[in-house]
Amino acid sequence: MIKKSLLYCKIDRSIVTFEELNKFENGVLYATTGFAKTAIGARIIDEKKTSTLILVHTKALAAQWKERLEQFLEIHEEIEGNKN
Repeated sequence: MIKKSLLYCKIDRSIVTFEELNKFENGVLYATTGFAKTAIGARIIDEKKTSTLILVHTKALAAQWKERLEQFLEIHEEIEGNKN
């Protein structure tokens, strides 16, 4: 179950983006830093209730996604990635 109060306050400014993305089975969100991409992604994961692949280019971003998914969705999974 999503912690809605945390998530919704972070994405009020991005609600139109969420509603547009949620109309489709898949998609890509490309936006500037601070746009709430992680929060929008978490909400879509919660709404769709399906397996999700999240690709990022740094270990720091992977750790941020893991932290936010634990915070918003109470998901506790291992991060897969290049060990080098």
